[in-house]
Amino acid sequence: MCSQSCSRAGEVQARIFSSLACLDIGSRHPAGAPANAYPCRDGYVVLAASLERHWAKPCQFMGREELIDDLRTKTVALRVKNVAFVDEAVGEWARDKTVDMEPCFGYSKENIKELLQEGVI
Repeated sequence: MCSQSCSRAGEVQARIFSSLACLDIGSRHPAGAPANAYPCRDGYVVLAASLERHWAKPCQFMGREELIDDLRTKTVALRVKNVAFVDEAVGEWARDKTVDMEPCFGYSKENIKELLQEGVI
């Protein structure tokens, strides 16, 4: 029974993602927001905060605390629905940053390097 339902779930997931592949969304993730690469002064800054518990930290870091409870951005579903607004807000913040800005949402470059070396991220 499980193998049939697991197989069926895999088929459904494959169909969903294959239908999403034709969307013109660039580097944005179709099921979360923000989840994109944003142009900055010397390249791109990647920000993905698709889960509810991840949203407050970037808002605070960007100095946009009002977005935490904004009716357009309060939940993942609302952020996906209003992705243009979310991308505009994050893009505006990223525009004058550089790729090696500090801190990175509470993590220093050294912390991130350690986490990468340990295989955590």
